Amino acid sequence: MCSGAENSAGFQRVTLLGLGVMGSSLGMALKRLPSPPFVTGYSRSPATRETAAGLAVADRIDDDPAAAVSDAELVVGCLPVLTLAPFFRKLKPALPRNVALTDVGSTKQWLDLEIRAMLQGSQAVYVGSHPMTGTEKSGPNAARADLYRDAPVFLTPSKTDDAVIVARLRQFWQSVGARVHCVTPADHDRRVARTSHVPHLMAAALVAAAFRDDQPDMKPFVGPGFRDTTRVAGGSPEMWHDIVCTNREALLLELNALQEMIKDIRRCIDEHEFDDVRDFLEQARHRREQEIVSS
Repeated sequence: MCSGAENSAGFQRVTLLGLGVMGSSLGMALKRLPSPPFVTGYSRSPATRETAAGLAVADRIDDDPAAAVSDAELVVGCLPVLTLAPFFRKLKPALPRNVALTDVGSTKQWLDLEIRAMLQGSQAVYVGSHPMTGTEKSGPNAARADLYRDAPVFLTPSKTDDAVIVARLRQFWQSVGARVHCVTPADHDRRVARTSHVPHLMAAALVAAAFRDDQPDMKPFVGPGFRDTTRVAGGSPEMWHDIVCTNREALLLELNALQEMIKDIRRCIDEHEFDDVRDFLEQARHRREQEIVSS
């Protein structure tokens, strides 16, 4: 689904709807290209617009989203997942003919259904994107021009999407250093539920469990391992609320699988089967080395 006109021309006019970490970092990366596109940014927040302007993340920053998209070839939605579809719906009358729409949302199936349905009768084209990168910090001040470098970006085209548009989106993400993969929206959501969404919920649960009874003097017992394991729990609750809402089914499947593993570990400990615990830990160490560290 991602093959096609690999040498197609890049987008010359790009609009970023949302100038938080993801949008501002993308603007910074685009403006550092040898032949950068004209970048327009939009944020409803005056403070965000002022900060983004000071960081030179765009050539123009608008307070009116309709004006921001009026001459775009590519519009990138850098807003929370539940906000994107209603926002695009509101902007539909202002979208130029044949404009390409994408986003940086962490779930894809819900967005794909909502936005494609909304665009019926329009000549605008939507193909979802998900850059697997970011930070627990928020706002344009946390943006980095290299945020997308070597990051996996998942495109979720349908079989009927124009191959040229898909190839241009592939080139767009590659231009900022990303490694592009094409998957279906459903497959994307199942896999990121395992590797991203469940780990975030578990990090939050570990924090809640460690400090569940307000026992004093816990801070000296918080070492680097706990900090590393729970770092992602510092992410935006609003963003993760939207992720959980829009990836509910895949999350429930993966949480059930994890719960069964935890129950099995608990049983081994309860029944003094410590050799099995050691084997479990060794298998996990080996798989981590094989699948994560070595890659």
